[in-house]
Amino acid sequence: RGTECGRTTNEEAATAMVQFAGQQDDNPSRFNNDNGPFFTAFSAAWEAATTNGWDNLQELALSCGTVSPTPAPSTQLPTTSSSPTTSLSPTARPTTSSSPTTSLSPTGLQVEGECVEESTYDAISLDIEAASAAQPNNVARSHFLGGILRLAAHDFMDFDRNNAVSPMGADGCIDWDHPANSGLETIWCDDGSCPLTEIYQEKYSFMSRADYWVAASNAVIKLRSPNNELDLKSTFKWGRVDADQCPDAALRLPGDTDCGEVQDVFLNRLGLTWTDAVALLGAHTVGRGSSDFSGHDGIWVDTNQEATIFDKRYYEEVLRRAWVPRNEGTALQDWTWGGGNNGSPRFMLNTDMCLLFDVETTFPCCTRTDLTRNDGSNQCDTNNSVLRGTECGRTTNEEAATAMVQFAGQQDDNPSRFNNDNGPFFTAFSAAWEAATTNGWDNLQELALSCGTVSPTPAPSTQLPTTSSSPTTSLSPTARPTTSSSPTTSLSPTGLQVEGECVEESTYDAISLDIEAASAAQPNNVARSHFLGGILRLAAHDFMDFDRNNAVSPMGADGCIDWDHPANSGLETIWCDDGSCPLTEIYQEKYSFMSRADYWVAASNAVIKLRSPNNELDLKSTFKWGRVDADQCPDAALRLPGDTDCGEVQDVFLNRLGLTWTDAVALLGAHTVGRGSSDFSGHDGIWVDTNQEATIFDKRYYEEVLRRAWVPRNEGTALQDWTWGGGNNGSPRFMLNTDMCLLFDVETTFPCCTRTDLTRNDGSNQCDTNNSVLRGTECGR
Repeated sequence: RGTECGRTTNEEAATAMVQFAGQQDDNPSRFNNDNGPFFTAFSAAWEAATTNGWDNLQELALSCGTVSPTPAPSTQLPTTSSSPTTSLSPTARPTTSSSPTTSLSPTGLQVEGECVEESTYDAISLDIEAASAAQPNNVARSHFLGGILRLAAHDFMDFDRNNAVSPMGADGCIDWDHPANSGLETIWCDDGSCPLTEIYQEKYSFMSRADYWVAASNAVIKLRSPNNELDLKSTFKWGRVDADQCPDAALRLPGDTDCGEVQDVFLNRLGLTWTDAVALLGAHTVGRGSSDFSGHDGIWVDTNQEATIFDKRYYEEVLRRAWVPRNEGTALQDWTWGGGNNGSPRFMLNTDMCLLFDVETTFPCCTRTDLTRNDGSNQCDTNNSVLRGTECGRTTNEEAATAMVQFAGQQDDNPSRFNNDNGPFFTAFSAAWEAATTNGWDNLQELALSCGTVSPTPAPSTQLPTTSSSPTTSLSPTARPTTSSSPTTSLSPTGLQVEGECVEESTYDAISLDIEAASAAQPNNVARSHFLGGILRLAAHDFMDFDRNNAVSPMGADGCIDWDHPANSGLETIWCDDGSCPLTEIYQEKYSFMSRADYWVAASNAVIKLRSPNNELDLKSTFKWGRVDADQCPDAALRLPGDTDCGEVQDVFLNRLGLTWTDAVALLGAHTVGRGSSDFSGHDGIWVDTNQEATIFDKRYYEEVLRRAWVPRNEGTALQDWTWGGGNNGSPRFMLNTDMCLLFDVETTFPCCTRTDLTRNDGSNQCDTNNSVLRGTECGR
């Protein structure tokens, strides 16, 4: 701990690392949520690297009868497109007036012609996705997405199965003036500034509001669940009728005082179970509280970005944190994390905490007295109270507590360790959501292929929709390419594919859909990160052998890989000869008219877009086709960068590819997706914090370099790299020398530790491991 790694003297690289990480206040533990600087730099560097050596590449064509001329390459990040409904006229906020759907059948169903088709449901999803992408940042995005879920929930949570006269439920009616619904007027509003209302009035006013709010919520759930895993389309039914009035509906909503509120609403009136209630409250993972509305300020998860993701993080947060009371003695008493906050305060309501803890008998108390801050102080002790000796007991509600732990995926009875399986939560949520959103409606109808014929309604399904397999699972095995020529054999003298072999926009989009389906078909995040990262590595190993100084054999993105060289070990599991690789199967079945080089870049672009938050980094406008697959690429692997030091980075990215240090730092940020394997490169682990994060294309890689205490691993061997001194979370976290040298001087002071100020929960310094004591040797910049 006395040997901190110094900073590198490479100012350009170090500046880019800090800038892309979004470090705030010169604090290497605090970062903003803006991927923009990284995405802008990556877009320019990726375009340059993937087009090196090709002078006559062509833009995507609308139709291959005519190939569009190629403008000057763009170095700007494609901007996030606005919602397709931004030019809509202002719409009135509904009060207790009747639904725009006024023609109803005597049964309470919308009449034929007012039904909802599958294509309509899918279009709503696309519009919600576009409106989400148009939000300026993750704070606004989490408010928008969480607000849609809250709107639908406040509509169905007023159902009372015991009230035959006025059961209410999902009926498109909200008491807008009641404080319990405060803030919803920013989601469904009267001044034309709410995308959800605008989209409805422009396109979907033939539906009831109640049907639309459920469909929009389903869109949020699917789009924001990892890999779009939780798709509730098969459980959606239409036919809810908007109520003229809903007097005292808000009085039926749950308060935030204790689990008696949960029991009264979810069990007694909605007729659900405690497991259902716990599952539905998991929707808190998306959204935020606001002091302007509910009075409770903050997010239920760790960061503003995580507050836009629909997964099991909410349950993990309840277990892993030391929660202490906030605002004691007031009507707004809730809970906050004693370890500090990250931009937005982390908080939980009493109705969250009581699902796992007995927060009444021992109040005030702290949920985990075993956790300390970096300075060694106990997280249960705050400016307001000292609670390290008063740990909250577990609730006696065994069903609720069991569901909380099960949905969190706690491992080894350790409340700090969790698996990456959202399955138990998603299965329970799917069943509970269907029950809650259909309560009181007996004659709902399934989505119709065409509204000329409405399909009969089968018994409600309580199973989680399974992840569909890749659309190309029935393909025959394809041979792994060696040095044979590309399937595209008819080439023009200029080196372009001949007319008819061009790539249309529709083809590019279809590749993206196929990659998305193949990713969703992976069994877990370990396999998914290997698949997604492998595609990026395949394209990178294809273009990183370019040498601008070699006129005889410049190479570059030419669809040629030396499969037998150790530097490419593992790529044979991405592009393979036994029929088990989706990327190869998809190509052989659908896209073999393209060169492999073009296909690998298009597939990588698909990964980058699909795995960037809100599909923000869309490289379609920079993609060009026309690369020709090489017959041979002798010694290509010898041009790839090694993993020893930044001399390797300089030789490949600057000297041969002709890029800048900023470009190199941006391209290495792709390490955020994927994993190292002891079976292939010899370096085992992931560059980010969890296996799920290793499937997301964002700036987390840069944050990890700055925020962790990195110490050498495998010293004195050819596989020397770096690992986090604070411990690991399932998969080891690691960095290569070629990552660390971009920010730290890891040669002059080696061995060293990058942050000597960090301690573990037991108070020991993170720089001290079983192999070395480095708390006094900090790596310089």
